[in-house]
Amino acid sequence: MGKLIFITGGSRSGKSAFAEQLTKTIGGNNAAYIATAEVLDPEMKQRVASHRSRRPSQWVTFEEPVKLWETIADVGNRFPVTMVDCITMWVTNLLFKEHQDVLAGAQRLIDVILEIDNTVVLVSGEVGWGLIGDNQLSRQFSDLLGTTNQMLAAAADDVYATISGLPVQLKQGGKTTLWKER
Repeated sequence: MGKLIFITGGSRSGKSAFAEQLTKTIGGNNAAYIATAEVLDPEMKQRVASHRSRRPSQWVTFEEPVKLWETIADVGNRFPVTMVDCITMWVTNLLFKEHQDVLAGAQRLIDVILEIDNTVVLVSGEVGWGLIGDNQLSRQFSDLLGTTNQMLAAAADDVYATISGLPVQLKQGGKTTLWKER
């Protein structure tokens, strides 16, 4: 059975850097990295380059903006750990580019992760801490990403939130960590 680690946080909270560190701790230089973003402008090109420069060059990168579950099923058992960055872009791609049922995709993703034999580290943005969108489309996106994040966190063995570069563990071994137990 696979292990699922879910990492969430706001923009520039350090979630990707923490996920990369955790992935390296688990798999060393033997890891798969699945990128869900597509480079569509110079700013995104710079972000992708920054992420690439932090990762070990031996990690094998796969680019999959939509059929994430297929890529994880394909590469999952070939590596001790697979890191996915990020669920936020994946939900965006499902909703806006493919017009697919996001929540059905999230459930399919969970099912595949739990069937494979490696650890999967998922990174996702936390939009629930910000302002409520001023239009129906932005509220729909926030609702879908928030529900997807809740589904992934519920299925995860370990859950972390990153705040100002600091990871806070919220769930360990399938059990929620209460503040009074810290």
